[in-house]
Amino acid sequence: MKTIFKLLIAVSILITNNLATAQTFETTDAKNHISGFETQSSQENFLLNQGATTINLSTTNKSIFIAQIGDDNDLISNSKSLESTIVIVQNGDENLAVLDLNSKKINETVIQHGDNNAFLDYSPFKSDVRNATINQTGDNQNLTMFGTNTLSEKIKISMQGQGQSIIIRNF
Repeated sequence: MKTIFKLLIAVSILITNNLATAQTFETTDAKNHISGFETQSSQENFLLNQGATTINLSTTNKSIFIAQIGDDNDLISNSKSLESTIVIVQNGDENLAVLDLNSKKINETVIQHGDNNAFLDYSPFKSDVRNATINQTGDNQNLTMFGTNTLSEKIKISMQGQGQSIIIRNF
C-alpha cells in the first residue's frame, strides 16, 4: 500500500511539473510586431484603411432611431425596404411598438408618451410608399393597423386621453 501511495505522489509531482513548465512566458524581441507587417508604417496604413472601410459601410439608406425612457418599453421591428427611416420615441412605462412593414420606401414616426400604450403595424404585402406619423399621449392607448392602400400611404394619427382603442384595416 505504501508503494502505491509513493508511486501516486511521484506521478502527480511529474504531472504538475510538466504543467508548470508549459505555462511559462517567452519574451520576443519585437514589441509591437503584428505578423505579416514588416514596418510600423505598414501597420498604421493597414489600420487607417480599415477605418475607412467601416465608415463606408455605415452609410446606408436604412436607419432606425430609438429613444426609450422608462421601464419595460418594447420595440419589435421587422421591415423590408429599399429605403427607410423609422423613429420610435417611448416615454413612460410598459409601452409596446410592433412594426412589420414591407414597402419600397418607409418613413414612420411613432411617439408614445404615457404608460401601457400599444401600437401594432402589420403591412406584410409590398407597397410603394409608407409614410406614417403616430402620436399616443396618455395611458392605455391601443392602435392596430393592418395593411396599406393609397388612403393610408401618408396617414397621421394622434391619440390623446385615457383607454382608447383604434383598429384600422387597409385592404
